[in-house]
Amino acid sequence: MKTTPLLMTGGNVRLIQQDLKTNTRRVLAGPGNWLQSHACLTGGCLHDTSEECQAALMKESPYGTVGDILAIKETFWCWGHWKIQVADGGKLKGEWNNLTDAEHPIVYDADKHDLKKIERSSVGYHKRPSIYLPMSAWRIKLEITKVEIQRLQDISEVDAIAEGVEREGNGWKSYEMILTGPHKGKPHPHSIVPNNSPIHSYREIWDSINGTPRPNKPDISWKANPWVWSIHFRKLP
Repeated sequence: MKTTPLLMTGGNVRLIQQDLKTNTRRVLAGPGNWLQSHACLTGGCLHDTSEECQAALMKESPYGTVGDILAIKETFWCWGHWKIQVADGGKLKGEWNNLTDAEHPIVYDADKHDLKKIERSSVGYHKRPSIYLPMSAWRIKLEITKVEIQRLQDISEVDAIAEGVEREGNGWKSYEMILTGPHKGKPHPHSIVPNNSPIHSYREIWDSINGTPRPNKPDISWKANPWVWSIHFRKLP
């Protein structure tokens, strides 16, 4: 059994804590490097059983397989300050000085708090990206119950709900965002109207994160329909 760190937004952390999210999708890294030649996915599978085929595919999973553990790394607030220095050329750079102790423990951004941004050089709580959450502060562990490889658009309604899509009235909450222009990242005016399908809502969630073109990187929008890992899990006590 192995443990793999997995980045999650504060919103997803809250859904997991409420047992409203038990599935996540992650784009396959470099699918062109092996998917195109992987016979199990391109119609030329040579395995005798579907179990053998699935086992071969799971060897490629960077997240592990059934029974393995995902440790959530989430955005947090840490007590300390930035040591501001002047680098060559006059540009400012900062070195983080972590002063966390028993009186000033880590605060998770997904939890209720009243912390606000302060001057970088001031000692106090500063917001830190999830990637920097130390192993000792990994508070949420997930056990993988199922792993699949599929096209993004092949998601079922059941899985869209397991991804955390929420009910709104007689429909499903809209997550549509403005993807370009001066109001990028703001809710789209259409988002006040619930969707008829949880898949429609999940498409909006996906494109709010992955729908904007990235220079020199592959298109992973809903329309591009990339290959993804579909990882099902249960929250451990």
